[in-house]
Amino acid sequence: MNNAPMSLYSKIGIFSKWLLATCALASSVEALADTQNSVPKPDSSTLSKRHSHPEQNNIKPDLRVILRDQEINQKHRAEREALEHEAIPVGMEGASLAAPSLPASAKLPNAISSVSPLGAQSQEDALQTLAESLSASPQEGNQTQAILMAAAERGNYLPAISWSLSRKYWGLAELLIKNNPSRTPPWALLSLALHKRDMDTIQTLVAHPADVPPKEIFQAEEDLGRPLQAQALAVKALQVNPFDRELRLMYVESLSRTSSFVHVQGSWQSFNGLQLYGPELSAHIHISPFWGILLKSKNLWQYASPNAQLVRPPRMQHRTSMGFFWRTLHWQGDITAGEYRGLRNNWTSKLVLNWQLTNGTNLSTLLSYHSQTFQSPALAVAGMANRAQVQLTQTVDAWTANAALGWTQYLGQDGIQQGTDKYGELGAFWRTHLGPWEFHIGPFADYHALQRRAEPEGVVAEVLSANDRNMQSVLPGSYGDYGLRLQWGALDQELRPDWTPDLQLSVYDNSRFGFQYQFNAGISTAILGPDRLSLDYSQGQGGNGLALNQQIFSLNYRFYF
Repeated sequence: MNNAPMSLYSKIGIFSKWLLATCALASSVEALADTQNSVPKPDSSTLSKRHSHPEQNNIKPDLRVILRDQEINQKHRAEREALEHEAIPVGMEGASLAAPSLPASAKLPNAISSVSPLGAQSQEDALQTLAESLSASPQEGNQTQAILMAAAERGNYLPAISWSLSRKYWGLAELLIKNNPSRTPPWALLSLALHKRDMDTIQTLVAHPADVPPKEIFQAEEDLGRPLQAQALAVKALQVNPFDRELRLMYVESLSRTSSFVHVQGSWQSFNGLQLYGPELSAHIHISPFWGILLKSKNLWQYASPNAQLVRPPRMQHRTSMGFFWRTLHWQGDITAGEYRGLRNNWTSKLVLNWQLTNGTNLSTLLSYHSQTFQSPALAVAGMANRAQVQLTQTVDAWTANAALGWTQYLGQDGIQQGTDKYGELGAFWRTHLGPWEFHIGPFADYHALQRRAEPEGVVAEVLSANDRNMQSVLPGSYGDYGLRLQWGALDQELRPDWTPDLQLSVYDNSRFGFQYQFNAGISTAILGPDRLSLDYSQGQGGNGLALNQQIFSLNYRFYF
C-alpha cells in the first residue's frame, strides 16, 4: 500500500470536484422548491384515490393521460353503438341530433338540472303511458319494445319520441317531449308543431333549420304560406338526394297547386240511344300562388238513334263560364258564372268551397245553378239542375270515411220544375299498399227521396216520343243503394314516367232495379315533365237514376305552364 502524501496539485483537483458537486446540488434543491410552489394543492378526493390505489403512483404521467383517453374513446364508441338501435326517423340517419343554436328568446327549454318531485312524477307518468302504448301496438316486436323502454328508463327519451311521432301518437309525443330530461332535437319539435299548427314555434324553428330534415322544413314553409320558398328548398334538397321519393311527391303536389295549366278533353258518351261527343277546354291561370282566373268551355254534339226515346233533340249544346279560384292553407274555392245554350239559353253559376279543419278532417260545400244533369236522356238534352251539397270527410290512419247530405231540383231548360231529390250518402274505404300498387276497398250506402210531377211538361215533354211521354222516362221514384267499392292503381302516379293503370269497380243493390255495377278504367303517362296524357273508359248504371247502361270514353291532356 502506497502511504506517500498527496501532492498539492492532487488536493486542488479533489477540492474543485467537491465544490462543483455542492453547487449542482444546491441548484437542484432550488428548482425543486419552485416546482412544488407552482403546483396547486391536491384536494382530499385526489389524495384518497392515490392512497387507495398505491400501485398507480408508479405510473408515469404520460401513461395516465393515454389510459384516460382510451377510456373516453371506449365510452363514446359504446354510446354510438347504442344509438344505432334507436328509432331514428326516416331522413335523419345522416343528420346530427344536436339542437341548433337558438336565440335566448326563441329557445324552447324542456330540461331541468334538478328534477323536482312533481317533475319526477310527470316522468313516471310519461314512462307508464309509453309502456301502455307499446303494449297496445302488437305489430312492434319484443326487442323494439325492450329497446325503447330501456332507453327511456335511463333518461334517453329520443327513441320513444321518434317512435310516437312515426305512429302519429301525438299526445304521447307531446308528453314525452315535455318531460324529456335532455334537450329534444328540433326535428321532433317541428313535427309536433306542424301537427298542432303552432305557427310561432314553426316560425322559430324554420329560422334556424339546422339538423331538420328537408321534408319537415318544406311542410313548415307550406304551412306558413310560402310555397315558392318551399319549392326552392325542395329543389336544393333533391339535388343533394335525388332518391327522396316523399320529398319529390310533396314538391310535385305543391307545384301542381301553384302552376297554371290548360286541360283539354275529348269525350264520347252513349246513353240509351243518345250519343253526345265533343271537346272541353278548361284553364287555371295563376295570378299569384294563391289565386287566379278560371275559364271553361264545353261543346257537345247530340244524336239520337231511331229506337231512342227522344225525338228532335237539339243538334248541339254549349256551355261557357268564367270565374276565379283561390288556394290558402285551410281554404280552397272556385266560383264561376256563364251561359248554357241548348233548347233555351240560361245563365249558370257554380260555387265550390273546401275547408281543411284538421290534417284528417275536410268539409266541402257545392252550390250550382242550372248545371248539367244526366239523370235521364230527356234531362240530358232538355233539362238542367240546381244543387246544394255538404260533405264531411274524415281520415284516420288507413281508413277514410265520408258523409254527405244534398238537395237537387230538376228543371226543364224553360224553367219548369220536374221534380226534387233529397239524399244522404255514407261511405268508407280502407287503403293498403301492395308493392308499387295501391288498393282501396270499402262499403257505401245512399238513399234518395224523390218527388216528381205527375206528367212531364214543357220542353222535357217535347223531346220525348209519344209512347214514352211519362215521368218514368224522366225521373225514378225514391230508391236506395248499398254495396262495395274497389279501386286498384299505381302508387304515387305523379312520380311515374311510364304508363300507369287505374281500375275502379262498384257493385251494389238498388232497391228499385236490383243488382247494378259501375266499372271505370284508365291509363295515364307523363309527357314532357309534369304534363300528363290519360285515356279513360267507364261503363255501367251508376251515372243515372233510371239504371240505364252508359258508356263513356275520354282522352285527356293537361299542359302546365
